[in-house]
Amino acid sequence: MTLSQITGGYKNGLELCVSGSKQSLTWAQERADRLLIGKREVGNEELYADGKYLHPEVKRFITLPNGHAVGWADAFKNSLNEFYQGILHPDLAQGSSVDFEKGYELMKLVEATLRSHHEKRWIDID
Repeated sequence: MTLSQITGGYKNGLELCVSGSKQSLTWAQERADRLLIGKREVGNEELYADGKYLHPEVKRFITLPNGHAVGWADAFKNSLNEFYQGILHPDLAQGSSVDFEKGYELMKLVEATLRSHHEKRWIDID
């Protein structure tokens, strides 16, 4: 076991590993929605957080479908809150939401990205 509060590059690096003779389970707090199952005889497996693994009594706490990273809902909620606060208090706006002009520029970027992917070439954005 190695314990450190000063190791560089690990912001919340709690990791637990349970090892057996044929398999191991590894959970890392920085990737809390995943469980790595290490297997000696066949390929490893990674399980993602999913309500199907939960007891019925706690399924009601799952608000997002499988595949949404931990914290996604908070980021979404915070962005909507910032948007509404900007409308209610425009003099206190922090610049974390975009106006229609910036939104238009972002949509041009998204459309150019999709076009670049389909045409397999660089696309200029005017």
